[in-house]
Amino acid sequence: MEDEELRAFMRLQQQQIALQAEQLKELASLVRGLAPTQTAAVTPTNTITFGELWDLYYETVKEKSWAKSARDLMVAPLKHFKGKVVEEAKRSDWSYYRDHVRKKETTRFGGPPSVGTRNLELVRMKIVCNWAVSEEKISRNPFDGVKPEPKRPPRETTIPDEGVERIQVSCDPIMWAFIVVGIDSGMREGEVRGLRWAQIKPGGRVAISWTRAKTKRSRSVRLSQRACDAVDALPRGFGGYVFENPDTALPYSRTWFWERWRSICVDAKLEAAEGDGNVHYHDGRHTFITRTVERGTPLSVAMRAAGHVTLSQVSRYFHLEEHALDEMKARNDAAIDGGRMGPKRAESRPPEQQSTAKLKKIVDG
Repeated sequence: MEDEELRAFMRLQQQQIALQAEQLKELASLVRGLAPTQTAAVTPTNTITFGELWDLYYETVKEKSWAKSARDLMVAPLKHFKGKVVEEAKRSDWSYYRDHVRKKETTRFGGPPSVGTRNLELVRMKIVCNWAVSEEKISRNPFDGVKPEPKRPPRETTIPDEGVERIQVSCDPIMWAFIVVGIDSGMREGEVRGLRWAQIKPGGRVAISWTRAKTKRSRSVRLSQRACDAVDALPRGFGGYVFENPDTALPYSRTWFWERWRSICVDAKLEAAEGDGNVHYHDGRHTFITRTVERGTPLSVAMRAAGHVTLSQVSRYFHLEEHALDEMKARNDAAIDGGRMGPKRAESRPPEQQSTAKLKKIVDG
């Protein structure tokens, strides 16, 4: 009986060993079947180029008009990096592109792309690479850690009053209205160019919708009387725009205004501040904020009119002129000489806190 139980136990052991062997074979077969698939997935990921990566990214963007606009602005970096494998790129590759390739190019303004343009290209390249890392298309962002170039100081150009008078003589009614509205209201170029007659209310009030504002905040501005007169002199078209192209019933393009602005600056002999290059239309916004604050308007009111949210924003537009510093000195000198600075610190204390000798001096007069 014991021999039969032993033989039964041995048979059970052999069956378990055979079952485990079959399971191991199936597991090995499964591993061998997965191995080629993993290799095929890794290979294209390691060889993906920047051009292919951007194509994949654009397919995920829902706003196609924005995607096209962003891609048009990335023509230069994509031309340089299009065929380069992302995994093989290094931070020094971007430095070389920025310092040796991009700075040798010439824009329509006659110089290399601005620091802001090059920094914007870097930001967009990082965004796409970070997206690719999150989607596991690449293992790392090759430009992670590349710092943007330090920006140049804010512009300091303002348009003097005599310069505005020369502008009025040098341009036609449409350009004069376009320029004086910007200088006298602080509106941005896009806000002025897309201005509608329906936005202008009695008293020169102009309502700017958040859909047109850069900061996405609605605001109300005021046109000066000369700006209202310049606008009223313009013909009214069928499209409802103040600066309307009669052929399209749409606002004139930026190029149309830009070409005429450059010739007006030459005819009016406008000069930019040192280091600012040419006079820009946006300098009219600087002029408005500077003149408004100089004339006594509180800075908070000027910020509201300009659509700025923080003091750091408005500080880039407010330029204190030399004559303002001279007037400050004159007011301080007059106050000091006239004794309007108030009593000295010791004399402002209560009598019980002043020394006996000091109190006697005050009483004796």
